[in-house]
Amino acid sequence: MPPSFRQEASTADATSPICQFVIQPEVKEVSSGGGTRGGPGAAEGEFRGEFVSPAYPGLHPAGLVCVYQFIGRPNQRVRVEIHDLSLQSHFDS
Repeated sequence: MPPSFRQEASTADATSPICQFVIQPEVKEVSSGGGTRGGPGAAEGEFRGEFVSPAYPGLHPAGLVCVYQFIGRPNQRVRVEIHDLSLQSHFDS
């Protein structure tokens, strides 16, 4: 059974509508053979997937809070690689 991923988003203001959703990313099992399903150095039984922010590549809506939850098996590791990150200073308006 591959690991699962759940993403929830809601606005910070309790009077605003709440948006919740679950993303089912494409998850591929990687083999160590170096064939088309894997690559050099891939661990046997390794799973990979991708996820993005709800508005990516656009701007993150004001007041939207996203929570990402990665669920795996006991002793399973999760590695997150961030390829594009832009943070706004609290001084920006």
